[in-house]
Amino acid sequence: YQRRVHGDDKKDNKTKDIWQIIQSQQPPNAQEQQDNNILVVGNKGSGKTTLVNKFIRKDEANTPKPTTALEYTHAKREEAKIVKVAHMWELGGGQQLNSLVDVVITPENIHTVLVMIVADLSEPSAVFDSVYYWLNKIKKRVGECFLKMQSRGSNTPGKMIQRMQKRFGESHPDLESNKITVIGIPILIVATKYDVFREEGSEYAKVMAKTLRFFAHSYAASLIYTNHKDEKDITKYRALLNHLVFGSPLTGERLLQVDPGQPIFVWTGKDTFEKIGPPQGATKPPGFMSCGNEEYDKWKAPFETVFPPKQGPDSTGRDAAFDPTDPEFAEPLVDSMRSVKNDELEQYRQTRAKEEKKKNQEKGGKE
Repeated sequence: YQRRVHGDDKKDNKTKDIWQIIQSQQPPNAQEQQDNNILVVGNKGSGKTTLVNKFIRKDEANTPKPTTALEYTHAKREEAKIVKVAHMWELGGGQQLNSLVDVVITPENIHTVLVMIVADLSEPSAVFDSVYYWLNKIKKRVGECFLKMQSRGSNTPGKMIQRMQKRFGESHPDLESNKITVIGIPILIVATKYDVFREEGSEYAKVMAKTLRFFAHSYAASLIYTNHKDEKDITKYRALLNHLVFGSPLTGERLLQVDPGQPIFVWTGKDTFEKIGPPQGATKPPGFMSCGNEEYDKWKAPFETVFPPKQGPDSTGRDAAFDPTDPEFAEPLVDSMRSVKNDELEQYRQTRAKEEKKKNQEKGGKE
């Protein structure tokens, strides 16, 4: 609606809308804020904290302490009158605390979410199960959010999927043949500790590279190998994340580097199943356990032939008998931390809701 200004203002006999009045009252340096949420997941000790610290350029005098639940930090960049903020959520505890994914990915903020799946190349035998697990966990959570949104009449889920298809390449042959799972949010797979893994040998490197490329391409994700001790690798990683989070230009990089003897870098949509090739061998190793998907079993079998699963406790943090919501497994420290993170996120949501309400009122005034 429009507000008519009467009284002394009749001198100029003009009509001002609410938006113009508010704009005139705002300080000249008022800034708009754009928010992005980055969820970092992966096995225990895979290097998640190091990647977060490298991105925000935090010095690491000592080895980072293990993340116990859900750690929060942020990075921001100011451009003109826009402040771009990256809210970084690091999930500790491996797969045991997977329910905390629901705290970060919600129907309200899903359009701002990027997921970074960290795979530890120094523990190659755990890579397949870990990456497969998190891809499916994220897919499930995004699907739940989209269903809630669609039940309210929202068309945002469709727009998000279209956006990711466009980024991947709408005319990509694999997309047209329905071989790609487009979740609707950006996914980045980061394979850490490449400096340790490259000592494994060329045949091992080929199997790992092909498998991770298959994972990334199947989910319209990007893939990058890193060595946190190599500044060149970290610069490339930081440039990629800056592009995904802040929209910075990705210049001077080849978007498809797939030589298994070198650090892999695959931008979403630049690979093809034809270039990746079929899995190497179909013989299932002794004790093979299906992942529940016939197509992925074709990749898991040769992978575990080369990288046999370790027996006993592993770094996934997975426990079939573990349910984070079961009172029997209550942990005061973890529960209190989750409560704090829930409060922080709720406060953030309320603040953003107020800002959106204010914007809508201003738009209504302008109309």
